[in-house]
Amino acid sequence: MITLDDFEIDVVTSEQWTREADITEEPVEDGVDITDHIRLKQLVVTVEGVVSDTPIGTLADRRSTASLPTEEFAALLDDIYRNKRLVTYGGAKRGASNLALKAYTLPEDPQTGDSLPFSLTLKQIRVVEVKRTRVKVAIPRVKSKAKRGKQGTTTDTASENIADALGPDPDLLTNQGRSDFSIMSGIKGKWF
Repeated sequence: MITLDDFEIDVVTSEQWTREADITEEPVEDGVDITDHIRLKQLVVTVEGVVSDTPIGTLADRRSTASLPTEEFAALLDDIYRNKRLVTYGGAKRGASNLALKAYTLPEDPQTGDSLPFSLTLKQIRVVEVKRTRVKVAIPRVKSKAKRGKQGTTTDTASENIADALGPDPDLLTNQGRSDFSIMSGIKGKWF
């Protein structure tokens, strides 16, 4: 019994299960390329088959006579496609769930009669959920600076060096003639 969700398919003429992987390759000057990563891709199932309005065997007993199976199957595929609904496929030897309908074809011609040949491609997707949580982060404590004492250069020497560099500008040197004026008072007038 081969099914797409709950719909039982009459005949599957071809069923192909494809698994692929992306393999990175880095060229080197001599020899073969280096491969450093393999990333698996999603499963792809390609199915070709036929749904009939005149089923035979036990399938005829299980089908409802209220609607035509070909119309019901075409409507099911359209619904899955338009609503982006995930489906389950039960194949001849294996099955898969969380499949998205990537493409489908329903060829119709005078020779098909009361049957509907189809071709569909299903691609398995990985469903993830976003979960949020609170994370407590410890705030690092800052140690107070240690008292370092005098560091070798006195205010007088630094003030004199700045005064010498700035020159005898009366706007800069508010305390002219004194060697104990503030460093910032000499800088403030010119640069700030």
